[in-house]
Amino acid sequence: MKRLFIAAFFCFFTFLAIAQEVIVPASGTGALQNTQQPEYKNGSKEALVLPFFDDFYQNSIYPDALKWDGNEGFQNQDFGVFPVTQGVLTLDALDENGHIHDQALPGPSNWIADIVSSQPIRLDYIFSPNPVALHDYDCLYFSFWFQPGGGLGPHPFNDIGTPPESQDSLVLEFLAPAYADTIWIEKDTIINGIQQTITVIDRIDEAWDYAWSSEGMLLDTLIKYTDNGNYFMKVMIPIVDEDRYFHKDFRFRFKNYVSLSSDILTSWQSNADMWNIDYVYLDKDRTTEEQGVKDLAFVNKAQSLLNDYYSMPFAQYRENYVFEMIDSATNYITNLDNISYNMGYRYRVTNEPGALVHEYNGGSFVINPFIDDGYISHKPFARPPAQFIFPISNADSAEFTITHFISSDQNLPFKGNDTTSFTQRFYNYYAYDNGTAENGYGIEGDDNGMAAIRFKLNKSDTLRGINIFFNEIINPPTDQYFYLTVWNHNERIPGSIVYEQYEMRPAPTDYRNNFHTFILEEPVIINQENFPYLIFYIGWQKDFDDEILNIGYDRSRDSKANNFYNVNGTWYNSMQSGSIMIRPLLGKTLPYNTGITALENSKPHFSIYPNPVNGNTIHLQYESAENLNSGAQVIIRNASGLIVKNTPLNDEISVQGLPAGLYIAHYTDANGMIYTSKFIITK
Repeated sequence: MKRLFIAAFFCFFTFLAIAQEVIVPASGTGALQNTQQPEYKNGSKEALVLPFFDDFYQNSIYPDALKWDGNEGFQNQDFGVFPVTQGVLTLDALDENGHIHDQALPGPSNWIADIVSSQPIRLDYIFSPNPVALHDYDCLYFSFWFQPGGGLGPHPFNDIGTPPESQDSLVLEFLAPAYADTIWIEKDTIINGIQQTITVIDRIDEAWDYAWSSEGMLLDTLIKYTDNGNYFMKVMIPIVDEDRYFHKDFRFRFKNYVSLSSDILTSWQSNADMWNIDYVYLDKDRTTEEQGVKDLAFVNKAQSLLNDYYSMPFAQYRENYVFEMIDSATNYITNLDNISYNMGYRYRVTNEPGALVHEYNGGSFVINPFIDDGYISHKPFARPPAQFIFPISNADSAEFTITHFISSDQNLPFKGNDTTSFTQRFYNYYAYDNGTAENGYGIEGDDNGMAAIRFKLNKSDTLRGINIFFNEIINPPTDQYFYLTVWNHNERIPGSIVYEQYEMRPAPTDYRNNFHTFILEEPVIINQENFPYLIFYIGWQKDFDDEILNIGYDRSRDSKANNFYNVNGTWYNSMQSGSIMIRPLLGKTLPYNTGITALENSKPHFSIYPNPVNGNTIHLQYESAENLNSGAQVIIRNASGLIVKNTPLNDEISVQGLPAGLYIAHYTDANGMIYTSKFIITK
């Protein structure tokens, strides 16, 4: 059980069912799933030479194959909270394909999850300017910065991922190449027609030495231990044992121990116990008193230049482009050295072919060390204006790249993190999220709980489908269903249900980004007549299920003003800071695909007559009485999804007292299948 985590939301062991929205264990990125992985061939190329350095700024979900052996570890720019420079390597409970590791155990037992090992590194010699043997007096140090995931406290990083508990840990090990243990076994074979027994190598057990570890903790706790309130802690380890480590194929590796939630809460058993690693550096002539590193870098990744979205349909942007743009971008730029530098800054916007669309030059400015002044506050650098619009055309879609650059008047050794970029996509969907789920979101305590996300169009359009990000969990329920729902607008909250698609369930798809696509059986026209102010809501309604759906929750943008949940028949504005990862698909007809689909038996197995109803009684006619459940209840909901009648299964049901409007009736048969039918009361 993730005790610290669950206790933040409800006291499970008292069995008090408190209806509310909850934030649950994180997923990470679905981009890991079905992604072409780089090939790693350890020993097939020359070993690396000093210095070894990586700050994980690359735009790749896997660590650099030239430096790292294997695909475990998630390289990203989302999970680190104020990292040393942009990008971190996250160790968590997911394997290289974005699934829970095969060796995973339900908590509280912990188990080894990710193992991230360096490629071989030459610690026998340095080769520049001339080959010289390395010795223990060369002041060889290995350093890195680390941070536990999650955090519980009044901070902007609340619950970005999940924190490792005290029994979980991050471990660093060094390989002693000369101390490998060769295991020999005897094998029977035939040589020249004669049966013989020979001794062969079974395996070579590498000698990995423990070098350092940290027990799990909250980010709040780590900050208390760091200098100047840093969000990452620096670890610096001398390498002095020549006999064990000063060889041509030295390696180091990180691994993490994970414990998942109890299987009592199946839908909570998702990714957990994250550690973020940054700025890994191995070199000679270093000391524990070194004050700085010659590096100027971006700390945050580039952002969308739209006010509310990471992406939106081009036709909707074209209709109201002036008000869709932000006034200025936000940059966090750091000087990691202990001296000041004269630095220049600019950003460029290019279209898909690479032609220049817009350029901003922030000029030059003297940047003081981070240890003295923190991040750069010079406004032309920190808040550059976005006083332009993306070129307008009649195309269905468009794509632009925003690239930010910093440069110094000196030749600094570490490059790459002085550039950051963002791809601004105008496709057929709205997205409050950036595609990475730092957490999960669900409705707890109400078996009929609902969640709705608000969107506002600039002109009438057609809703064709809905994308939903479902978090990876270790043992997904096989009997979990929900209603896919569209609401119109009622003052400041969701209004009436305009469309529902029944008995939907999460299921694997072949999509690269893990967003599951529902194509609506009947497209919904979003116009002023049916959707006041062109505002609509999309979301889900639980189908008599005490489990949450565990929908992806992105912390990079706070869209809580547009997130709503309904428990016990009342709508509430979300209190959580983030974006529920649901995207409406608009515009032209969508091709059918293998996204989440309704059950094959989801067509109505009973009909209601008369329909429309102008009296006080409805009659139910069943296609087959074979699986009828004599103890079943017929449940009737109004257009807002609220239960208005619950009555035993019968051929006749009274609807006396129900006002005119659209209603939905459903029941569950003896096999647990749910059947639905709509009817209208006109009296």
